[in-house]
Amino acid sequence: MTLANWADAEHYIEQRYLHVKEYSVQRVHPVTKEIFNYRYTVEDSLNGLKHIHLEELYALDPNCVKLARDAGGNLCGLFVIISINTHTIGYLQTHPLSAAYFSSLPESKLNELKVPGNQRSGYFVKTLDVSNPSDEAMMQASGIAFITYMLSAGFVVSAPPPHPLPRDILLSLGCEIPDVVHYDYDNTTPTPYYVIDTRGNKLQDYLKQMITAIGLAEEIEETSLPQQSLTIRETEVVDLLVKGCSNAEIADRLFLSETTVKKQVSHILKKLNIKNRVHLVRQYTEREKG
Repeated sequence: MTLANWADAEHYIEQRYLHVKEYSVQRVHPVTKEIFNYRYTVEDSLNGLKHIHLEELYALDPNCVKLARDAGGNLCGLFVIISINTHTIGYLQTHPLSAAYFSSLPESKLNELKVPGNQRSGYFVKTLDVSNPSDEAMMQASGIAFITYMLSAGFVVSAPPPHPLPRDILLSLGCEIPDVVHYDYDNTTPTPYYVIDTRGNKLQDYLKQMITAIGLAEEIEETSLPQQSLTIRETEVVDLLVKGCSNAEIADRLFLSETTVKKQVSHILKKLNIKNRVHLVRQYTEREKG
């Protein structure tokens, strides 16, 4: 989030409260094709916006708030994903949704997470709020966001509202439930955390499972990487993407502007005839593994 789209973020939250309603959500298991039906009450629908304070989050890290838009350019989601490092660990230990988990960690684990402020040891997903949970495209966008950050860091902690749908999705993605709960949504309901750690050799085992779990498997063609030649600069960009770097991190390492990096990534995808970053990373990592 930037100052330029601050008003959009405020407008999204305002409209969510003004037009909230109940939803019936249907999810088809991508493998078994079994149909699951869920009901979102008004309270369920708004839980994702509890403890979301834009000024506080902007002061912590302007990049932790992301706005999602549909194909028509309309706002359809607000995601808060906080980098874990020395700059944010104090916030995570003391604020609702994250405090119970991070305060329970032993000092040795906390020290592992305390990387310099310009780096991240993982991410804390505070919310993946969508305006219409019954819209498959919106839910898929939140799933893609989760996968993107998981690929980038390999360690993700999530604190979704106590509802069966996010629980089922996160468990299907291979998340584990640690032995700690919080009560921050209603001060009554014990709510678990979901943690996924795909660092090291565990990444390959999870990647295919996650892509299948959010229904993208059919969109990803099982073809080998096109043998198109990349320039030295393009190869450097791809190498950093595979390592999980964001556009901002790539720009910093290669001394480029973030806009230039975005253009180069788009050009690389077009040049290699690859649909998206997930597909690109998957094909490169599989090629390296083979």
